[in-house]
Amino acid sequence: QKVLPRVPKEVDEIIIVDGCSEDSTSAVAKQYGAKVIKEKRRGYGRAYKIGFAKASGDIIVTADGDGTYPVEAIAPMIDYMEKRKVKFVSAARFPLPDPESMTQRNFVGNIGLATITSLLFSQKISDSSSGMWLFDRSALGQMVLKNNKWCFSNEIKVEAASNPKVGFAEYWIGLAPRFGQTKINAPVVLGIKVVLFLIWKRIFLLFRRGNKTTRKTRAHNLKN
Repeated sequence: QKVLPRVPKEVDEIIIVDGCSEDSTSAVAKQYGAKVIKEKRRGYGRAYKIGFAKASGDIIVTADGDGTYPVEAIAPMIDYMEKRKVKFVSAARFPLPDPESMTQRNFVGNIGLATITSLLFSQKISDSSSGMWLFDRSALGQMVLKNNKWCFSNEIKVEAASNPKVGFAEYWIGLAPRFGQTKINAPVVLGIKVVLFLIWKRIFLLFRRGNKTTRKTRAHNLKN
């Protein structure tokens, strides 16, 4: 009720993936014309993948339902994507316009993860854990997305930033106070899991890139 009324009229379709919620999420979503998809299997990344598969638009936009991300920024972000000539734009929350909008622990954790991500992948990413991004639908076919849990948000940004066929840019949106309580019960443990996943992802990308180089070399040798 705090987010859906603010969605711009230019948005043709709203999809809510309901992972066995025990509140009135589905009922409220339907009131505002959203398409609700029930999913018994849990997983942050899995929910996004299901939503992507059901989406019919050429541009896909994501945002958390806690009111922290300004859905009013969708149109400016699309304009920015076209200006930068990329297929993926992530909404960056830093620097925070209001220090009170995020706890100190979360602030340190988010900045730390962004720094680690930037160093591991040699890409400047100021907010690797942002929950709002938009991308051209064609970019999905260029990315290999393995994670079905919380690390999915980090993975999709890394995939976009590491692939010149996709292209990656960040658009500053700030951050608003959250509605309700976070579902993350152990943020430190989650942070460690994200770091371990990012290390695995870096190795995976190096291995994938090596295989592509080997295939190109073999193809060249066969031609000659």
